[in-house]
Amino acid sequence: MPTDSMTPDDPQLRALFDAMPQLGWAAHPDGWIYYYNRQWYDYTGSTPEDMAGWRWQSVHNPVLLPLILKRWKHSIETEQPFEMAFQLRRHDGVFRWFLTRVTPMRDESGVLVRWVGINTDIDDQKRAEDAAAAANRAKDEFLAMLSHELRNPLAPIVTALKLMAMKDAEAFRHERNIMERQTAHMVRLVDDLLDVSRFVRGTVNIQWQPVDIAQVISDACEIVSPLTERAQHTVDITVPQGLTIAGDSARLKQVLVNLLTNAARCTPAGGRIAIIVDATASAVVLRVRDNGMGIPASLLPKLFQPFVQKTQPLARSNGGLGLGLTIVRSIVAAHGGTVTANSPGENHGSEFVVQLPVIAPAVIRQPDTVRQPPRTSKSRRVMVVDDNSDAADLIAAALEQSGHVTHVEYHAVSALSAAEVFSPEVALLDLGLPDMNGYELARRLRQHPRLRDVQIIAVTGYGASSDRERTTAAGFDHHCVKPIDLVELLMLIEPQRATPEEM
Repeated sequence: MPTDSMTPDDPQLRALFDAMPQLGWAAHPDGWIYYYNRQWYDYTGSTPEDMAGWRWQSVHNPVLLPLILKRWKHSIETEQPFEMAFQLRRHDGVFRWFLTRVTPMRDESGVLVRWVGINTDIDDQKRAEDAAAAANRAKDEFLAMLSHELRNPLAPIVTALKLMAMKDAEAFRHERNIMERQTAHMVRLVDDLLDVSRFVRGTVNIQWQPVDIAQVISDACEIVSPLTERAQHTVDITVPQGLTIAGDSARLKQVLVNLLTNAARCTPAGGRIAIIVDATASAVVLRVRDNGMGIPASLLPKLFQPFVQKTQPLARSNGGLGLGLTIVRSIVAAHGGTVTANSPGENHGSEFVVQLPVIAPAVIRQPDTVRQPPRTSKSRRVMVVDDNSDAADLIAAALEQSGHVTHVEYHAVSALSAAEVFSPEVALLDLGLPDMNGYELARRLRQHPRLRDVQIIAVTGYGASSDRERTTAAGFDHHCVKPIDLVELLMLIEPQRATPEEM
């Protein structure tokens, strides 16, 4: 292909290209590049002879070049604009990222006469984005590790409290109640950290079903009752009975619990909290109002951002991490709704308004019928493997208290040997074992001829969706996050047998 001239045929175009800071070039309709501006030659350190035609490939990253060629040839064939980010080698050998946009130029009759390309240096932006992405990954990994490290010590505490209640429901009831409330608070803080990460990544699914608003409010009030009763708050509830919307009952309850917890913490003893629900044909509006310390005007615009809190005294009697309202906003948004905050000012109370759309009953997916478990069960042989000896021993003790036979191991290798002798029907495996992780241990149990049918349950501090996917792939039957709910665990491991009447 003849190059005509190494300059565009339009002098004004050439002057414009040489004046702009970007790298620029022009090509014939078949993609043969016949002109580059001064900035291109200054950046690449090349000459017109070096770059003629398709020789521009020499300054591209060879890893990305096949994709660039494929995309560029597709644009030539279809006469469609080209846009792509890729690296170009500088005269000193350093590759920098450029955003390249190529526009087809046509004459008055619409015939393609040339391509005009602009390469804009975005290397600093790209590096900043990559650094931000790396920081987000590091943050997620940190939160997952923090969750694991916090849940591990919480697990034996919660199990010990349940075991104490099983042995003697009345002994130290008051003290146990205090410990249970405080451990539940710690678990909630851990869950809040993970929920924020999940919502930011968009990995939290809403389980749509009919939701009774009055029941959600009742359940939330019961959860928060230790706070409101201790402060002798008056809680007024105004809600139409039988009001049903589409949503995730557990997540909407989480919204109410967060809002009521904030109201209780920010309202002095003897204060009032009101929950008011109004409904229209298209929306349900839920208000949580208190006569507490109020919200400064300067805080209102950023109230729903992560880690934003009103300045607290060193005692931090109000607790929390400043994540509750961020989670509230995320859950409400996932339901297609909005949440706002209002306050006349400090010491004049506050009001949070949640607006949720109403979906016609015919659109709501009815929940599957839950089959009640049969009334009889039998003892099972359960092997517990956890390098946290307190957690392992207490879970085993609680299972024995329920009539099961247990064997405890603190290492994966010894667990493999013990399993051949003990022949467990159920194996509760921690994932973070020191000598062999729980995933590999599960695989090896599945490979053993006499153990392949063992029910394997992960009991771990790792609870992210990716962790659950990994346990499923490794052959686990269930994934339980510490601190484990003993009742749920018993329901998982106890084989239920129908009574004669149910056969």
